[in-house]
Amino acid sequence: MPTATDLIMLVARLFILLLTVFTICPRLVIAQETPGSSSSVVQNAESVSFHQQIGQEPQTHKLSSPREVMRVFLSSMNKVDDGYDNAWPSVLNCFDFPPDLTDAERQDIARTLLDVLNRLGRVDLQQLPGELAVNTDMGTDTRPIRRYQFFPSPVYAWVWDKLANHGIAPKGRIVIERGDDDVWRFSRQTVLDIPILDQSTELLPPSYFDQAAKT
Repeated sequence: MPTATDLIMLVARLFILLLTVFTICPRLVIAQETPGSSSSVVQNAESVSFHQQIGQEPQTHKLSSPREVMRVFLSSMNKVDDGYDNAWPSVLNCFDFPPDLTDAERQDIARTLLDVLNRLGRVDLQQLPGELAVNTDMGTDTRPIRRYQFFPSPVYAWVWDKLANHGIAPKGRIVIERGDDDVWRFSRQTVLDIPILDQSTELLPPSYFDQAAKT
């Protein structure tokens, strides 16, 4: 039969064991919740990989309509602005550039076009013709559509009203054309017009919503 001394020693050991458990467990919980733990790093790595895949996706997507050109351009520029430079090929593929331009010059033109579009307000992609529309016979003309003028257009009549207060008017056009390779891109003339478009609309404030509703 255990003596009183044995019982006291057993209780003491149990007390020490419980004290050790309560001391160590909170440290384990804190270590698991500390930012920068291995699980946190893995999550971040997977997130970056996912965004990189999104940035690369438009490169393999055929620019089959004006709507698709604008969609790829805007989504890829968003990726570039988020720091994913691997989206640049998707952006530049949306343009029919003159062959003598450097990559830096092409990127500058793309950024400038985005500035112009931001001044014109939110782009409603559903208002641009999609693949079905551009390949459907139009009236008595059995040829598919090969050219779409995004700007100027009646929906942007407010731009003239706004700029008239400054005694100026917008110049240049934004046109998306079908090439001989059956791929749609911002036209060569649009590339040449972008600097004057930028200059003639620079007094418009940047906006992502419908400016026409404010006139």
